[in-house]
Amino acid sequence: MFRRAKGNNGVPGRIFIDKSGVNLSGLEAVNVILKFIGTGEIIKILQAKYLNAFKQFARFAA
Repeated sequence: MFRRAKGNNGVPGRIFIDKSGVNLSGLEAVNVILKFIGTGEIIKILQAKYLNAFKQFARFAA
């Protein structure tokens, strides 16, 4: 699913995820690959205990 989204929209600047360890390790692996191929693009990973907290964060981060 991430591959299709990346293909359509390019590498995202930041991704909001919950506190799941699987999501974090997967995105860190993607960042390692991006560093290795030298694209200069790194995904900023933002985590919260609950995804509802991102709605509040997005209002102030923009």
